[in-house]
Amino acid sequence: MLLLPPASIAQRYSVRKITTDDGLSNSCVVSIAQDKTGYIWIATEEGLNRYDGNSFEKFYKNDPDNSLSGNELNCILDDPRDSVLWIATQRAGLNSFNYKTRQFNVFMPRQDQPDGISSEAITKISPAKDGNIWIATYWGGVDHYDKASGTFTHYNPKTVPGWCDGHIWTVTENFKNSRIYIGYNENGMAYYDRAKKVYKIFAHDDHNPLSLPHNEVLSLLADSLGRVWIGTRKGVVRFDEKTESFLRLDTIAAIASKAVFDIRLSHDNILWLALEFGGIAIID
Repeated sequence: MLLLPPASIAQRYSVRKITTDDGLSNSCVVSIAQDKTGYIWIATEEGLNRYDGNSFEKFYKNDPDNSLSGNELNCILDDPRDSVLWIATQRAGLNSFNYKTRQFNVFMPRQDQPDGISSEAITKISPAKDGNIWIATYWGGVDHYDKASGTFTHYNPKTVPGWCDGHIWTVTENFKNSRIYIGYNENGMAYYDRAKKVYKIFAHDDHNPLSLPHNEVLSLLADSLGRVWIGTRKGVVRFDEKTESFLRLDTIAAIASKAVFDIRLSHDNILWLALEFGGIAIID
């Protein structure tokens, strides 16, 4: 059911906008995270912001030894275990910021480091089941970063037979079976089963109503029950791992043709969808 609150309920809530007039570094916000101390972090097209509820501390590329490597950001993630914020830049590699020591660390590809990060264009960072992180890159496939060893394991056409050499927007891991799911810019969705060493890709088929609705996959979510949700350029679907088919939500007109940029599932089993030009849809 799509939850659209009636006016009588909506009037009980107030909405506060936070803009550059309040100190935000840029009005184009690409990602938000809350760290373990309660601060809100806001990534923008022009710098990183830490918000304490009243004021902002802004971080830019301004110090070659201890700052962001680039101001144009794509994604941020509070580390699953450590006091570290992971920062994906558009063209300047992966950054980590230890918010206890206030130390930045930058990961850039280097020819003399085969187990280093594979690309400087980072599109998504997501938690791994083992407490490490997954990194989607636009050019170089998917990386798994092992924090203990400081090494990156690469998943791309050179390491995985049949892997699609396409641009990647997003990645997530299904903690129920350790499959990783990959969302491509133009090539649909794929999964890689690390236990079985099986890679499989899925694309839109005009003649198959159970296929992916569009080949641009913008967001992915594997929820706590192991269900996999896929946000595409034309709506959201749920992937059935047993039948390997897609359950479409085309009957909900509000989201049937909208681009879904982000998906979240709350503790009360409510699905939240961030839509292009459509606000937020809330589905029970």
